[in-house]
Amino acid sequence: IRPTEHYFLRLGALNDELLKYLEGKEWWRPNVRSFTTNWLKDGLHDRAITRDMEWGVPIPMDGWDSKVIYVWFDAVIGYLSASKEYSKIIGKPDYWKDFWMDPEVRHYYFLGKDNIPFHSIIWPSILMGYGGLTLPYDIPANEYLMYKGGKFSKSRGGAIDMPTVLSKYDSDVVRFYLSIVMPDTHDSEFSWEDFQTKINTELVGNLGNYCHRCLSFTKKNFGSVPETDGLKDEVAQEIDRAFKEYSEYMQSCDFKKAIKVIMDLSHFGNRYFDSMKPWALVKTDKDACGKVLYDNLSVVKALAIMMWPFMPKAAEKIFDYMGLSELEAGGYEGINVKLVPGTELKEPVPAFSKVEIPKEVLDAEKGLLDGASAEPKKKEKKEMVTVADGPFKDFRKLDIRVAQITQIDDHPDAEKLYLMKVDVGEERQIVAGLKAYYSKEEMLGRKVLCLANLKPAKLRGQRSEGMLLAADDEEMGGSTVLLLKPSADVPNGTKMNCGMENSESRIEYKDFTNAILKVGACSGNVVNLGDKFDVEGENLPERIAAVIDDGKAVPLSDGNGCYATVDREITDGAGVR
Repeated sequence: IRPTEHYFLRLGALNDELLKYLEGKEWWRPNVRSFTTNWLKDGLHDRAITRDMEWGVPIPMDGWDSKVIYVWFDAVIGYLSASKEYSKIIGKPDYWKDFWMDPEVRHYYFLGKDNIPFHSIIWPSILMGYGGLTLPYDIPANEYLMYKGGKFSKSRGGAIDMPTVLSKYDSDVVRFYLSIVMPDTHDSEFSWEDFQTKINTELVGNLGNYCHRCLSFTKKNFGSVPETDGLKDEVAQEIDRAFKEYSEYMQSCDFKKAIKVIMDLSHFGNRYFDSMKPWALVKTDKDACGKVLYDNLSVVKALAIMMWPFMPKAAEKIFDYMGLSELEAGGYEGINVKLVPGTELKEPVPAFSKVEIPKEVLDAEKGLLDGASAEPKKKEKKEMVTVADGPFKDFRKLDIRVAQITQIDDHPDAEKLYLMKVDVGEERQIVAGLKAYYSKEEMLGRKVLCLANLKPAKLRGQRSEGMLLAADDEEMGGSTVLLLKPSADVPNGTKMNCGMENSESRIEYKDFTNAILKVGACSGNVVNLGDKFDVEGENLPERIAAVIDDGKAVPLSDGNGCYATVDREITDGAGVR
C-alpha cells in the first residue's frame, strides 16, 4: 500500500438533488428505478475520477502525468463531447445546444444492467455539477441475454458474432428474434432452436403469411387497391386500438410488448381474412370481395408502419408492393391516411423466408458435439438425478429448503449483485441479482426458500451454492419480483417437498425450469395460478406458490402445514424462478 492523490466527484454533495431528480420517474423500468433508489438511500460517497495507470485519457494538469481519468468519468462525457465535435464538423459550432440546452428535448440511454449507476447517478451528477444541460429522461437498461445458461463468452464457446449471423440470415429476421427475447426486465436465453421455431411459426407463419396472402390474392384478382364504401368498423376499431396500445409501449420503451401488439394485430387479420372467405366471395360477389380485401390491405399497411422500427427492410418492401412510398417520411401519421382505390399493386414476394438451423449447430447447442458424447460418461452417470417415474417427476428432482440470510454484502465485481451467506441447515454462499428489488436491510435476517441442490457455479468470480426462489410476473404483463418465504417459523433446512420423496442429487438450472411452479391468490381451497385449481390444505395463506403437473396443482409446502408464500400482491400466475 502506498499513498496517492486523486481527484474526486463530490457525489455526496449531490445526493439530495439526485433524489429530487429521481422523483416522479415512474416511466423508468422498475429494475433501473429500484437499483438507483437503493443506491441513493444508502447515501452516496465521493468517487475518485482518476486512476494510477498509464493507459487512458491524460489529466490536463501539471504534475499529474502518471495518472489518467477514470474510464466511466470520461466515457459518459463522450455523449456531450461527440455532439460538440459533430457540430464543428458540419460548420455549426452551436448546433449541439439545440439538443443539450432545450428542456423539451428528451435524452434516452440504452444500455446493459451493469452500466445503470454510471447513467442514473454518475452522468446526471456530472451534468448537474456543470449546470444548464439536459438530464437523462429515460434509461431503458436491459438485463443479460444468456447463451447456454451463461453470458456470451468466447472462452466458454458461447460467442456468436453478428457479422457471421448476418452473412447467413436476413437482418430483419435477426432483429425480430432479438426483439421478442429481449431481456428487458430479467435475463433471457438465446437459443438457435428457439430462433428457428419463432421465426418459422410466428414471423413467417403468422405475420409474413398474412401480408403475402392479402397482397398476392388482391394482385391476382384485382391488380390494384379495390373500391370500397369505407373501412369496416370492426377493422377500423382494431387498427385504432392496436396502434394506440403500440404507441404507449413504444413511448415507454417497452419494445417487447410493442412487437406483441403487432403480432396480435396480424392474428386478428388472419382470422378476419379466413372468416370473410374472399376465395369464395370473389366467385359470387366480386365487389363485396373487393371491400373485404380493402379492409385487409388497410391492416397490412398498419402492420408495415408499426413494424418499421423493428424490421425496416420488410416494411418498406410491403409498402412498395402496395404502390406506396415514403414510409419513413410519412411516419406514424400514415396510419390515418386511407388507401386510394385504383392504386396499382406490384407483384409481391414473401417478405420473410423460413430458416433452417444446421443439425450440427442444434446438436452442439445441446452439448452433443465439440468433444461431448451423446452417451453420458461414467462421471456424468453418477451425477444424474434418478427419480422414479410418476406424478410430479420434474418437481421431485428439486431440493427446496427453508433458509435464512445471515450476511449480505455487495458483490465486489458486479454492481447489481449481492453476495450472501445463507443458513440452509448448513452455511452456503449465494450470489443473487436482487439489488433492484430489495435493499440490504430488507434482505438481512430474512427467511427465504432456496434451491439447495443446484450445481454450484461461479458468478462474476464468486462461487454460488444454490438459488433463492422468487415470483416474477413479467410474463403476465407485470413488473413485480417477490422472494418466496415460509408461512410459518420452521427450522432452517426444512424441506419444502410437499410431503414427497425428493432427490438431493445435483441438478442443472434447466432441470429446475422443467418443473412448473407458480404463485397466485387463494380463496378457500381454490388458487388462481392463471387458471384456477382446487388444492388441498388447511389454513392456506392469502397467496401461495404451487407446483403444477398434468393439470393438477399442489401447494408448495413442507407437508406439515408450512406453505410457500409471498408478502404482498403479485399478478396471479406469476412464475417462480
